[in-house]
Amino acid sequence: MIDTNNNISSNRALRWLQGFNPLCVAIALSLLMLAAIIALKGLVYNADTPSYIGAWNGCTRHGDIDTFRTPLYPAVIGLGRLIFGQAHWALFPLLLQTVVFYACGIPFSRMIRSVISNRRVGWFTIFLYFLFYPIVNTLNLLGTEALAFSLTSLWTYCVWRFLQRARLGYGVAIALLTLTEIMLRPSLLILAMAIVGLAVAGVFMKKYRRQVLWLLLTLIPTGVVYKLYVDEMESRTGVSTISTVSIVNNYYMAREFNDIYPELLADNPEALRVMQSHRKEGDRLSEQYILMQYTEFDILVDSCIMNYSDIDRYAARVKHEHPDVWYSNIMKRIVDSFHAQGPVKNICNDLVVMLYTIAFVAIWIVRRRFSLVNFLILMLGGGSLLSVLLYAQNDFGRLMLPTSAILILMGGQLIDYTVNFLRNKLPRKL
Repeated sequence: MIDTNNNISSNRALRWLQGFNPLCVAIALSLLMLAAIIALKGLVYNADTPSYIGAWNGCTRHGDIDTFRTPLYPAVIGLGRLIFGQAHWALFPLLLQTVVFYACGIPFSRMIRSVISNRRVGWFTIFLYFLFYPIVNTLNLLGTEALAFSLTSLWTYCVWRFLQRARLGYGVAIALLTLTEIMLRPSLLILAMAIVGLAVAGVFMKKYRRQVLWLLLTLIPTGVVYKLYVDEMESRTGVSTISTVSIVNNYYMAREFNDIYPELLADNPEALRVMQSHRKEGDRLSEQYILMQYTEFDILVDSCIMNYSDIDRYAARVKHEHPDVWYSNIMKRIVDSFHAQGPVKNICNDLVVMLYTIAFVAIWIVRRRFSLVNFLILMLGGGSLLSVLLYAQNDFGRLMLPTSAILILMGGQLIDYTVNFLRNKLPRKL
């Protein structure tokens, strides 16, 4: 009798739980987690926040764009100040990023359920996606990573839908999102590269030939705006770049470990003197170490000892004439970040991309089946790892955050492949 009552109670509880939409449950848990983290830690200011505020102040006071930061995120901060005032302006980025995330997450969850065949694995991936965001948002609240995380997932969804059927609405959305993401974080040029990669691969597939050619056209407005902005930056700095932060990062790699090459500074003894006087010691990941690098760069520029073009040429010559040192410095920096930001997370990122690449190539060769959607996912996930080498900077972990949604999807697909493989193979052996 007791067992029967227990079974009835269990069935009632199960039916009660089944009445909830899993997507609503995932969103509710995500919101609770976000609220709990903010309640415990408060609003966390990103290390780059002061430079975004400075970029907005420079624009409003002098009517001039900031050469160090692209204008999109400073405008977000500026709107926050106009709406909520000086004291509570941070509420606007918080609200904006939260609303954008859930608006982007709902369509992205549809893609997850379609790409992953196993229902349970699909919902597990969706829950992981929604529960990962509060961590990204609160750790990088007043920086570009959280917003880029959401927009990248929506961009991927739009491209996925466009490959199914080339509709004007999705094409316009892709063009706007590509431009927005590049102006938000220049390293997301990998999105434009992914479109080119899809076009090259899809043109050989009759099913997708028309869609990928139309998709390629979405890069035209993006390319025009990008070129106009880069030309304006070149007229101001003498360097063809979308942001001088790339020049700073390259200079850091040239000087990260106190390397100096006098033969490259033969015509500028004053620059050599400044570099020799700024020998950095201690923890390379510490704030003091990084600030000393900023100070050295600022002295060179503000004192007119070297301009942006000179610094860019110096870093380029170090990279060209001493590639062993250059890439050795990058690898050392990656190892430093690897340990500082949690080896488990970094191992998972690297392992997911490596296993996904192996699975993709194996299916392509063995089964002679090439999935354009999986190729898109691989380009985005693998491209974020490749950007570590292309866009040298002092915090490599943050380069991965905007594409973390894709890495979560890749992990879910790998679990799905494994479950299906075991289901198909194990019974035969038994």
